[in-house]
Amino acid sequence: MLDLLCASLLLIGLAHIDSPAPIRTEIVVEAPVSEVWAAWTSEPGLESWLAPSALVELRPGGRYAINVNNRIGESGTVELRVLAFEPNRMFAYTTTPPDDEFLKSISDGDSWAVVTFTPLDASNTLVQHTSLGWRGGDDWDDTERFVRRANQYVLEMLRRRFEGQHTPLIVRTRRIRALSRQIDVAAPADVAWDVLTTPRGLASWLGDEPKVDLSFGGSIAYSSGAGSEPIIERILAFDPGRVLATQYDLPKSLEGPLGVVEHTWTVTRLEPLKSGGTRITRTMLGWESGRQWENAYRFFESQMEQQMSAFGRILGSRKDPDEPTPAEGDQAVLTGRSVLERLGSLAGTWIGTIDQPGQATISIRNTFELGPDGLSVVSSSSVDSGDGYRLHASGLSWLDAGTDQARFLSIDEAGDLSQGTITLQGDELVWDWHTETAAGERRYEVRIVILSTHRYRMTLEELDGKNDLILDAEFERIEDTKD
Repeated sequence: MLDLLCASLLLIGLAHIDSPAPIRTEIVVEAPVSEVWAAWTSEPGLESWLAPSALVELRPGGRYAINVNNRIGESGTVELRVLAFEPNRMFAYTTTPPDDEFLKSISDGDSWAVVTFTPLDASNTLVQHTSLGWRGGDDWDDTERFVRRANQYVLEMLRRRFEGQHTPLIVRTRRIRALSRQIDVAAPADVAWDVLTTPRGLASWLGDEPKVDLSFGGSIAYSSGAGSEPIIERILAFDPGRVLATQYDLPKSLEGPLGVVEHTWTVTRLEPLKSGGTRITRTMLGWESGRQWENAYRFFESQMEQQMSAFGRILGSRKDPDEPTPAEGDQAVLTGRSVLERLGSLAGTWIGTIDQPGQATISIRNTFELGPDGLSVVSSSSVDSGDGYRLHASGLSWLDAGTDQARFLSIDEAGDLSQGTITLQGDELVWDWHTETAAGERRYEVRIVILSTHRYRMTLEELDGKNDLILDAEFERIEDTKD
């Protein structure tokens, strides 16, 4: 029975396109989700039902080990690794096959498990365990039966741990700060999964068609809008149609203002709805405190709002039929939309120069790209003082759902966050620009007037009582170039 227990934890494999289907098992445990979560992801929890010795470092890349006979580190220790998690909802971890010729013969080596926890009510939790990527072949039926039996045995052990009058499992854990958004869409989970994991699906809301390697240790790469280097999301773990966990790997041009995000990870969960639709929950975890963290948090908060909007547009958002909708001719909607449509007409790359007496000429390259909803605008500004372009700032402009105003958010190379509204004053686009710096808030006014399809003029003025004009330059549209 001990071999069966070890096998249940370790028989989890790599999911390739030609791999057999994932092996899924589930059970209902009579305990609150917080206790069931602690049983699977903490040392006291594991030692209360699975093995007398356990070690858990609850972070991506952390150790996850058990020993059923000795202490951790001694003979018989099974060393696993945490891949990703979302507290009380999802836990993914790797496995190392034991010294067993049969297990070696059916394992692909790179392997993981995904366990999800769904509260049914205050005292019952559905636990679903997925094993992926078993090597196919003539003996697949025997392999599938063995793995399923092993995994089900462990789930039964977990259920018995909470059966009857059990000791409540209360474990104090470090709070994980998260940024989370959710939307219910009309499309079924398999369609939503394609939008998240296939080149064509991702292109429907990212704009450019990304490169996708959906495998253990694979990646999703797409345009950063700030040069030739792509943004890469490393795949930490996935369960097809249900869970995708990734971690950002930013190009060097974005590491300055947004580099802290590389220490976070993102979990996207798909839950089928009774109506046939899907609930998409996207959560970024691991946020810390500090000015740079807060600025990056607010930037990605706006980005996530745009992602949810795109999912609703592409997959069909499900709304309460009694929910009021804005009148078709509402002036605020028309004004906000007209601002973004005017800004969107600048889509492309533009170059402007600033001549400074006695100093080197500064070249500014501004880029504008339409967002996934066809209305929002993603922008970036790079500066060249003679040693090549460096990214100065990245921004996002969108139609605010609450006020129907055109709003923007920008973060610069120093980590300063700017935000405000964009309006049309005659033929001029006007930004009411508020920047938060270590010394306090500073306010600016940015104006753009489009002179032709290939030229626009931009001014930047600080509203500090002196109203100093910082920038007055004309920009010309050019063909996209690489650094």
